Amino acid sequence: RALRLTYVNAWPDEAFGYNDLPDVPNRAAVFDRALAAMAAMRPDRIVIACNTLSILYPHTSFSARAAVPVVGILEAAVGYFKTVLDADADSHLVLIGTKTTIESGQHRTRLLEQGIAPARITGHHCHGLAGAIEKDPDSARVSDLIESCAAGISVGVSSHGPLLLGLCCTHYTYVADRLQAAAERHAGRAVRVLD
Repeated sequence: RALRLTYVNAWPDEAFGYNDLPDVPNRAAVFDRALAAMAAMRPDRIVIACNTLSILYPHTSFSARAAVPVVGILEAAVGYFKTVLDADADSHLVLIGTKTTIESGQHRTRLLEQGIAPARITGHHCHGLAGAIEKDPDSARVSDLIESCAAGISVGVSSHGPLLLGLCCTHYTYVADRLQAAAERHAGRAVRVLD
């Protein structure tokens, strides 16, 4: 069976991203317009391959009247994180992602609903990192943002057991090794990246 896949970049503007918009209603309104444009292409399904947009989707008008199935990526990420956390009861997960993703608390809430203890999960947003990676993953700006992000991940983390770094932004994959190295420097211990 043939499959036709159309990629749509829903980035709101070359100069700024969703997380630079003032609040969730404004971010959702911009994404709503992108979803309407996607629906006009008459797809069989819309797959949201972005944590931020998966978080924003339920806040859109489109979500209340979607005539096409829409799938985000939160469930897959949460399932993966839970499997790894279940494998070692002493592990601690630090979720890193965009401001919208981390402030929503959705990954953490869903893990708590599945029985993961609250003390085992913390979150830290890395505002600006996704946009900087998109512009130039090898830039000095990306290096500075990685260091800034890594400096905050060990806050509230237990000093024993494996430290897991859950990447809740698809852009972070491009710099995962650099995030891991910076996190290990700041935490003073080994860090396993969950991507």
